[in-house]
Amino acid sequence: MSEFPRKKSIHTRLRHVWDSYINWGVHHPEQRRVLAQLQVSGMLSKESIEAGSAPFAEMQNMIRDAIDGHIFRTDVPIELISKMLGSLAEATMDLIMLKPVTAKKYRDGGFAIYWAGISRK
Repeated sequence: MSEFPRKKSIHTRLRHVWDSYINWGVHHPEQRRVLAQLQVSGMLSKESIEAGSAPFAEMQNMIRDAIDGHIFRTDVPIELISKMLGSLAEATMDLIMLKPVTAKKYRDGGFAIYWAGISRK
């Protein structure tokens, strides 16, 4: 969440989160694999999970504010909005790793699909 644009629009802030996560995953593939394995291993304590989630509290608050402000759909639970960001970002990272020359299209397209799915029309 470094350089998080707190004073900008929800769209700009969420795009910052998206781009930061994609950049991290593409530049740290080994750490990304280890994190994925740990998440499904059942080996992480509740305390470890909470500590790892702490930096994302601001993002959760941002999503909650966007739901309350009717920027995001109100019929979709906040947990699904958060989980979908991770899932679409992971798919985007996988594609970028397979075809780096198309990275910008994948990054922009993935975010466009995510935004279209959570924002009110």
